[in-house]
Amino acid sequence: MIVVTGGAGFIGGHLIRALNDRGIHDILLVDDATCDRVSGREGPEAPEWRIAGQLGVEEFRARLRARGLDRSTSVVFHQGAVTDTTAQDEEWVFDRNYECARELLDAALDRGVRMVYASSAAVYGNARRCREASRSERPLSPYARSKLAFDQYVRARIGVHNAPVIGLRYFNVYGPGEERKGRMASMVSQTYWQLAATGVVELFEGSGGHDAGEQRRDFVHVDDVIRANLHFGFGPAVAGIFNLGTGVSRSFNEVAQEWIRVFSRGEVRYQPMPAHVRSQYQHETCADLGALRRAGYHGSFMSLHEGIDSYNLALTATGERR
Repeated sequence: MIVVTGGAGFIGGHLIRALNDRGIHDILLVDDATCDRVSGREGPEAPEWRIAGQLGVEEFRARLRARGLDRSTSVVFHQGAVTDTTAQDEEWVFDRNYECARELLDAALDRGVRMVYASSAAVYGNARRCREASRSERPLSPYARSKLAFDQYVRARIGVHNAPVIGLRYFNVYGPGEERKGRMASMVSQTYWQLAATGVVELFEGSGGHDAGEQRRDFVHVDDVIRANLHFGFGPAVAGIFNLGTGVSRSFNEVAQEWIRVFSRGEVRYQPMPAHVRSQYQHETCADLGALRRAGYHGSFMSLHEGIDSYNLALTATGERR
């Protein structure tokens, strides 16, 4: 049995599809959303990924407290979380992002089960270097603080148990199926939707020492994220917390120009950054991949150009290209 939390979400859905492609169907999906969302499409035309069962989050937590993980569990992929980086209800965010993850980790350690979980580059805030070290960790929001709190818990537990627990600090993940994230979708997706709907991309004016539209992110395609998860889930046993990005930072202006290339039309306009956003805004991220490479992961990553072309092909193939 393989457990995938957040399995009806963006990354979780892609992960279940990849497991199915490997012939793996003995999967427990944990999510409050319905199973027909796993594919990223809804309705009778939605592909049906094969799973063994599904539980809601609180039902799953109750089961963990009562009897732990099923003895047949071989790997846990923990993708479930509150992903709203602007959420201010710290108690709720910590319950889902810290307490829930802690309960699952303790259950995995009790059974000796490998766990791969989603951390976040949000823990770095506006640190100049995004390296997996305390001096670089400067969370700006409840979401980021909850993710760092669990990373710290993992560090303490790894030191005691020498356990195969792997945290992957996702940078800006994008790709097909991301529309379910709404306003929390990456700028790659938001730029596409804006351009498709209006022909105009609206970006922020200058901030944090960056000129208009020059705020930057390390954009990583979801397919590359899934390959890394599968590597750490089924490859040689290691433990630790590792950045998962491309190691290259690209500006929002560059993202806009890539989509304008695809559409052969469009323009960019700039607007002020809202005051309530500015205090928690990461103006630039770029993954330091040194620790990831030392941990044995040598997979390549799509460039932004390649990733947007792949995204566009997926949208066209499913008839979702506008």
